[in-house]
Formats: sequence, structure tokens, C-alpha cells
Amino acid sequence: MVTDYIDHEEATIQSYMRDPEFADYMLNEAINDGDITAIRKIQRRINEAKARKELEEAGFSYWGSLVDNAEKTAENGKNLDLIISLVNTALEILKSATTKKAVTA
Repeated sequence: MVTDYIDHEEATIQSYMRDPEFADYMLNEAINDGDITAIRKIQRRINEAKARKELEEAGFSYWGSLVDNAEKTAENGKNLDLIISLVNTALEILKSATTKKAVTA
């Protein structure tokens, strides 16, 4: 019997999306430990969680849903331009979120 699962990376990102305070706690612990590798990994996961959260707030569940929509569009024989448009929209949202973060930091 095959069961659905998500890997540790995905589970951690989803956890950080649900509980940003926990993400901050984990980052602070890594900083206190002086573990540069952990700091970088946690910061990358936090950035991914924040980007996904912004996509959700903009009306998308997260990047994966855009890919799912693109695949369904392709399966239904719709125009490739629509798929490209979906991907470009997601990239623009991510770019905008990253730019806003850099400006406010």
C-alpha cells in the first residue's frame, strides 16, 4: 500500500508558514549555537515560507498549485501561452515579495 507523504524539507516549510514564531525561534537557536550551516538552511526555509504565504494572500494556495493549474491546462489541450502566463505571474509575485523584503530590511 502506497501512502502520500511529504519530505522533511516540505514539512518544515509548511510548519514555518503556519507558525512564524516557531521559525523565528529556530533561527535564533541556530544563531545562538553559531551554526552557520543551520542558519542558512533555516533562513532559506523561512524565505520560502514567507514567499508561499504571500502567494496565498494574493489568491494562490502556493507555487505547487500554479504548476497543477498549468498541468491541467495542458491536459485539457488549452493554449501553452496560458501556462506560460501562470508561471510568469508566479515569478512576478515572488520577485515583488523579494524586492519588498530587501527594501524594508
